[in-house]
Amino acid sequence: MKTNLEWLITASGLKNIRCVACSHLLKNGFDSVSVMDSPKSVRWVKPDELVITTGYFLINNEEGQKNVIHELKKAGCAGLGIKIKSYFKQIPERMLKEAEEAGLPLLEIPYYYSLSEISQTIFGHIFEINYQSRIREQRLIEDISDIFFSKRGVMEIVYRIAEFMKRTVILTDSDLKCIYAAKRMKDKQVCTKDDAIKKVSMSEDGHNIFSFPDKTQRAVYYVAIPNADSFLLVLEDGVRVTKDEECIIERCTKILSMGLEQVRAKHGDRFEFENAYYKELYEYLSGLRQCNDAELRNIFQEIEIPIEKKRVMLLFQIERGTGFDSGLRELIQYKITKGRETRGFESCIFYHNDKYIVYLFTDTNKSDPFVCHSAKKLAEEIRESFSSVSLQAGMKVGISKSSQDIGGIRKAYQEAVKAIDIGERLGLEESVFLFSTLEFYDYLLQYPLKNKKQLSGNIQYLLYYDEQNNTELAQTLLKFLEYKFNMSDTAKALYIHRNTLLNRMGKIKELLYNNLETMDELIPLCMEACAYQLFS
Repeated sequence: MKTNLEWLITASGLKNIRCVACSHLLKNGFDSVSVMDSPKSVRWVKPDELVITTGYFLINNEEGQKNVIHELKKAGCAGLGIKIKSYFKQIPERMLKEAEEAGLPLLEIPYYYSLSEISQTIFGHIFEINYQSRIREQRLIEDISDIFFSKRGVMEIVYRIAEFMKRTVILTDSDLKCIYAAKRMKDKQVCTKDDAIKKVSMSEDGHNIFSFPDKTQRAVYYVAIPNADSFLLVLEDGVRVTKDEECIIERCTKILSMGLEQVRAKHGDRFEFENAYYKELYEYLSGLRQCNDAELRNIFQEIEIPIEKKRVMLLFQIERGTGFDSGLRELIQYKITKGRETRGFESCIFYHNDKYIVYLFTDTNKSDPFVCHSAKKLAEEIRESFSSVSLQAGMKVGISKSSQDIGGIRKAYQEAVKAIDIGERLGLEESVFLFSTLEFYDYLLQYPLKNKKQLSGNIQYLLYYDEQNNTELAQTLLKFLEYKFNMSDTAKALYIHRNTLLNRMGKIKELLYNNLETMDELIPLCMEACAYQLFS
């Protein structure tokens, strides 16, 4: 890790060090310091090194003064510091002129500092920078290891890496198709899921140049993920990835490799499909296979999926018990055919292990709320019938939003999976989960913030106040929001008198500087309540 000349002058604690040439280059970084006591010492100077000297060997040597500037610049020196009032009363004008022409920062160091004192200060600071950097890196590895072991998914690992590096990071398959992209705001249009990225050339300074779907070409550092047929791309955008960053990326890719293997293992190897096309479709839905539009249309044609119609997807996840009923597919088909809400719907049903995947298709003139409502009613009827005959086997159902575009077929599966996952995280009592009602929680889960408790700052503040003052304001506010701002219902739920509730609400308004009256004041608190419910 490097520090810079600006720190040395302004924040090192060494007073009265001045830049007398090339002050516009004070941001120049350096990671070491050396003492030069003879002209021959130049050959040992390393790139990005600050050189300091008493200037003894340069006295009355105008040619040597000129040469040392150009030789240091050629060696990649970050700057030259010369003590004054030891051998030079002041730095010669010739050296200042040569330094400006060569682009080498020249520092004037007061006589009362020894060179060893300056070196010790600089090395101490560089050690502290490196130490703090190693702590941050270790925290990153611990964080993504925790994500892996708690099975929170590869996407969260990618987002955590991007947050650490403060760069856009993209996970691709072996064909450089985007799987996940953790993007900075200025790169939000660079690519989306399944977009193709191409390597086009290498720049003169060794940058790999990639072409992106937003019609831009960017410098990229990329590395293959071990045993995963995938790549991790890090956008450089003029700021090249450092050696330290390369090392941490290499460590992260090993955990990413295990995460990708975890995803594959989760889906298993056992398939119960009528033909190979259902297997190919399932692999596409679960991210194990990449297909172009022509391949997808061929699969859909073979299994007779009407891709031109509006669709919604239901994922029935079975918790197997001894009473598991293997006739679930027939039950689902019967309920679709006989159901009042699903009359006239077409369907595609297949299963893998304990998952039954059901696509419902209807005319495009049906509204999205109607399609999702029909799917929910169907799921509730199927679950009720299933529970009555399979008492020892549980069932959870995730329902996607409705869609019509071809990419929505995979997205619908992902939404149904997320709906079940979010429902379980929230501990919801019901077993049928609509993604459309849980979508905001998905946004919270994807939000690239390490400490998710920050998303519920007002509630966390009230919890702290409760702990210090033995009150129950946080719980009171949460109940008030849960019961749709109804004071009577909130008081009953808390088993307190209405006047007690009014006193508590008055204190909450005072602490949060919020009147709790308009939607502009209430909606942010509702969002915080969702975050608290999800991450507490």
